[in-house]
Amino acid sequence: MTRTTTISGQSTRRTLCAALALVASALVSPQASAQAWPQRPVTFIVPFAAGTATDVMARFIAENLTKSHGMTVVIDNRPGASASIGASAVARAASDGYTILVGSSTTHAANAALFTKLSYDPVKDFKPITLLGYVPQVMMVNAQSPIRTIDEFIAHAKTNRGKINYAQGSSGNLLPAEILNRRKDLGMTMVSYKSPPQAMQDLLGNQVDMMFGDLSVSIANIQGNKLRPLAVTSKAPHPLLPNVAPLANTIEGFELTTWMAMFAPAGTPDQIVGRLRSAVHAALADPATATRISDAGMRVQVSTGPELGAYVESETRKWAGYVKEAQVQPQ
Repeated sequence: MTRTTTISGQSTRRTLCAALALVASALVSPQASAQAWPQRPVTFIVPFAAGTATDVMARFIAENLTKSHGMTVVIDNRPGASASIGASAVARAASDGYTILVGSSTTHAANAALFTKLSYDPVKDFKPITLLGYVPQVMMVNAQSPIRTIDEFIAHAKTNRGKINYAQGSSGNLLPAEILNRRKDLGMTMVSYKSPPQAMQDLLGNQVDMMFGDLSVSIANIQGNKLRPLAVTSKAPHPLLPNVAPLANTIEGFELTTWMAMFAPAGTPDQIVGRLRSAVHAALADPATATRISDAGMRVQVSTGPELGAYVESETRKWAGYVKEAQVQPQ
C-alpha cells in the first residue's frame, strides 16, 4: 500500500510540474519567441523554379542576410499552378517567422483573376513585409530567326496566321503576349510551361517562335547572342537594352512590370516582421547586393508593410484588367 502511494505521489508531482511548465511556456512564448527570433534557419519559399527573377532576388537577399546578419536562410522552390502551390504552403504555415513567401505580382495580383477558386487568400492569409523590386518583360525570338524588329514579327505572324506560337511560364509572360496577339489580330497559339526557364529552353531550341520573359532570366542569353530582343514592357528602354524599344510604341499605353515582394503568414508577430523588414531593407541597400540586382536587370523598390498592402490592392485591379483584355479564362 505504501509502495503504491509513493508511486502515485511521484506521478502526481511530475504531472503537476509538467503542467506548470506548459502554462509558463504558453504565457511567455509569443513575446519570448519574437525577441529570440531567429533561433533556427528561416525558409524562403519561392513559388517559381530556380533561375527565375523571384528566385534570383530571393537568393541575393538570403546571401546578404547570412553574411551580414548571421541568419541562416533556406531557399525552397515550389513552382507550379501559376505559383499558387508555393503561396498556399506559406498561407498554411505556422506564423512564427520561420516560413516566408518571396512572392510576386503573380501570387498577389494576377492569380486573383486567373483562378475562379484560389487555394489561398492573397490578403487574409498573409502579413505584408516589404516590396523587393521589379523587372520588365522582354519580347524575344531565337537569334537564328531572320526577324529583327517587332514590326517584322507582326508582319510574319499575319502572313503565317495560325502557324506561330508563343511560350509562357507565368502570368508576366502570358499577358503581354496575349494582349499583343489580340490587339494586332495575329492568331498565335499559346504553349504553357510550368515555369519560365522551361519555356525559354524551348525558345532556345527553336521549338516555339516567341516568348516574353523576365529580363533577369533572359539577359544572359541575349548578351550571349542566343536570343534576340524585340521589345520591353517598361515605359522606357531598359539600361541593359538601350536600343530595344518599349512595347508601348506598338501597343499604345501598354506597360507591365513584374514585381517581387515578401509576405509572412497572417498572425506572424509584428516584432518579427519588423526585424525581418529592417534586415531585408539593409540587404537591398548594400552596394554589392544592389549592383548584383541591377546587373540582373532588376530594380530595387522597398516599402513598409501597409504600403505593400495598398500596392497589392491597386495591382490586383490593374492585373485583372490585363487578364480581362487578354480574355484568359479563369481556371
